[in-house]
Amino acid sequence: MKNLFILLLVCASCTLYSAADALGAEIKIATSNVAPFASLDNGELKGIYIDLFRHLEKESGLKFKIDLYPHARLVLALEEESPDLLIIFKPICNKYQEYEVQGKALHSLRPSIYLKKSVDQSRQNFRIGKLTGTCTELIKNYVKKEFAFDVSTMDQAIEMLKSDRIDGICGLSLVVNHSISKNKAFKEKLVVYKTVPEGNKYDAVLCRKKNLSPRTKRKLEDGLKKIKYPDIH
Repeated sequence: MKNLFILLLVCASCTLYSAADALGAEIKIATSNVAPFASLDNGELKGIYIDLFRHLEKESGLKFKIDLYPHARLVLALEEESPDLLIIFKPICNKYQEYEVQGKALHSLRPSIYLKKSVDQSRQNFRIGKLTGTCTELIKNYVKKEFAFDVSTMDQAIEMLKSDRIDGICGLSLVVNHSISKNKAFKEKLVVYKTVPEGNKYDAVLCRKKNLSPRTKRKLEDGLKKIKYPDIH
């Protein structure tokens, strides 16, 4: 009788777990609002990272809730809002004990300072635009504080270049080229002035909370095996 009672309890708990599991709590996703990685276009989430998350959502069978944050606020969101999964640079993920890297690096892009080709590189005090919270290493090493201008979008920086309010911009090549392609009136050629050294500090990774349920972790891992990582270079 005692063994039967224990068996009934085990079966009941399994049934309850399965029912709760079937409901599928949403996985909170956080990513930077930077095109072409992720952005809101006419009320619709679009971008390279959005496509990746949508594919992972489908293949894992989990439910995702994706939130965009200004790039400068992403780390703050990690600290204060504790998302379940986010894309961020590897050293930042490793900094937080409650998080761990999920899978291999998505890509590695090193930021550069780009100057208009017409600018004399032998002069000093270039006026450089950059997305708020980015390019801290390059700006610290090569640009005086008073000549660094924060912008909310790379599109804004390209407009400033077009109107000669700045001499160059700092950012990732993919982001810079994306904004240039959208601005048909901008005809200037850009050249690389400075780039951060080689290294893995700019490896973008999926950063996952360690305390996710074993089931959720397994589903994420299985889903990642079925999707193709974005070809970013």
